[in-house]
Amino acid sequence: MTLIGKLLNDPEVIDFERETRVLLPEKGAAVQQSTAGILDGLPPPGETSYFGTQALQSYVEQPAPSLIGLHKTQTTFGTTGAGTVAIIDTGVDPEHPVLKNSLLPGYDFIHEIAGAASEYADVDPVLGATLNQSTAGILDKNQVVPINAWTTAILDQSTAGILDATQVPAGFGHGTMVAGIVHLSAPTAKILPLKAFRSDGTASIFDLLRAVYYAVGQQVKIINMSFSLTEPSPALRKAIRYATDRGIICVASAGNFGMPKLDYPASLPLVVAVASSTNADVRSTFSNYGPDLFLAAPGENVLTTYPGRNYAIVSGTSF
Repeated sequence: MTLIGKLLNDPEVIDFERETRVLLPEKGAAVQQSTAGILDGLPPPGETSYFGTQALQSYVEQPAPSLIGLHKTQTTFGTTGAGTVAIIDTGVDPEHPVLKNSLLPGYDFIHEIAGAASEYADVDPVLGATLNQSTAGILDKNQVVPINAWTTAILDQSTAGILDATQVPAGFGHGTMVAGIVHLSAPTAKILPLKAFRSDGTASIFDLLRAVYYAVGQQVKIINMSFSLTEPSPALRKAIRYATDRGIICVASAGNFGMPKLDYPASLPLVVAVASSTNADVRSTFSNYGPDLFLAAPGENVLTTYPGRNYAIVSGTSF
């Protein structure tokens, strides 16, 4: 008898599900113009105070916040974020100066470690040391290094000169970059980092389920799910329903194949599905779309935080 047959005939098994491959969804997304052109279109690389931290001026004053009316929301309505946003992703750089004061102790489901949920936990220590080695200030971040099709890191000259981009895992930095966009949009909200993805951008459905239920137990207001499943998961659907029944807003990326359908779990009726638009306020060519889409927001050539006190330009519905 096969394993599935044994499970079906076992009276002590209530339900079961095959393990499902889960991926970060940025395959198909790409930075759509030259990095030099992007940098030329941003404010000068000065620094500015942003809700208690010193940040790159280009990060705060880039086009995306203006397109969504963020400044008016913060000044006219006094809305700057409240409660906690759980980010199920590759983890976060716990020492990034822009994010550090907003981070709560999270959980690393890959290594079963409570606390930092660090991006560095499953990468070569040399990579972490390289990204963290510089003592240069914010004003010196004027070198660009393409990491992959959808990420271009903005580094100081010394770091850019020694970083071997071919040694950076495919998903490394994803969680830190998502967290930077959450912080830019809601700077007084807290962020709960939940590391369910390895640095290569893969995860197991088992770890995702644990992360969702863990987030519910921490009484978060929002669960951010910038990932895609290759096939629907009844167990994840149940977990998301468990969260939404308790008033938690679950948000997911629409997908990056330019298709008139949404990736899973964005396609679930209880999930806020988010597509990507350009800085010209039109749909990004890579972004999925469809009648069940809830909203779109700038997700192309967005400037955000990157591990090692650095920044990056990114594109994708995750962002």
